[in-house]
Amino acid sequence: MAAALAAALAMLAGCGGGDDDKPGGQSASGGGSALSKEEFIRRADNLCREFRSKSLAGANPQTFDELRRTIDEVLPPAQRTLKKFQRLKPPPGDERIIRSYLDAQRETLSLLRQLGDAAEAGDREAAERYADALRESGGRAKRIAQGYGFKVCGSDETATA
Repeated sequence: MAAALAAALAMLAGCGGGDDDKPGGQSASGGGSALSKEEFIRRADNLCREFRSKSLAGANPQTFDELRRTIDEVLPPAQRTLKKFQRLKPPPGDERIIRSYLDAQRETLSLLRQLGDAAEAGDREAAERYADALRESGGRAKRIAQGYGFKVCGSDETATA
């Protein structure tokens, strides 16, 4: 169970950002112009920073019940953050790498849901299996983020200033 708990918290740290829309944001579907790479990274990292500071403060589940409650509390803001991230319009030519990052994040959220279900059922074997898959998916997202140049979204820190 310890591996499942550690994997869940590590993957939550990479999930995304905050709950509040920022004025002047560019939307991939809203027709605005693409952001520069520097501005895209800045906005994405701000989302990650805000999510971590609000959603992960004090998260340290020790039991399957606590893990399930933590996942239930964190998934909605993580999903909202992912939607906000998707609305950022990446720089021209960077769409494919950003799509890969977002795909990895969607997979991570799906696996996190499944880990929560396994925790609710008290299924240690399934929880470990989902924890392993979470580590792989989260590692893939982290490598993509670091390779692209994200500072916060590609880090392991659960909260940043």
